[in-house]
Amino acid sequence: MKAVERVPLVLVPGLLLTEGLFAHQIRHLADLADMQVADTLQDDDVDAMAERLLAAAPPRFALAGLSMGGYVALAVMAKAPERVSRLALLDTQACADSPEAKRRRRALLTLSKQGRFRGVTPRLLPQLIHPERLE
Repeated sequence: MKAVERVPLVLVPGLLLTEGLFAHQIRHLADLADMQVADTLQDDDVDAMAERLLAAAPPRFALAGLSMGGYVALAVMAKAPERVSRLALLDTQACADSPEAKRRRRALLTLSKQGRFRGVTPRLLPQLIHPERLE
């Protein structure tokens, strides 16, 4: 039986999320891919996140971005498409945020920076989880 070639894979989490989001995938796909999770918590804008990702990524890699991570993945594609072998955009969009979405995102970031993360959860979860599953 021929061994499967492991692919470098960079995973990009969504807003306010960390590598913990991908723990299950990292554990169960380790035989298929050499995975790393992009750091999106150090920068204030998507372009800077994309630059940080590119600086830390292998020369050629597969890329998967979730939610805001999809925005970062699209910025990577605009900057260095030749480095990306495959692209997965998960629960994201390709168009710019509406003014209302920008306002909501900034408000959530402000709450979390003030150490009031508990205020973020009740505002964010209804946007992400079906009403029947919120409890």
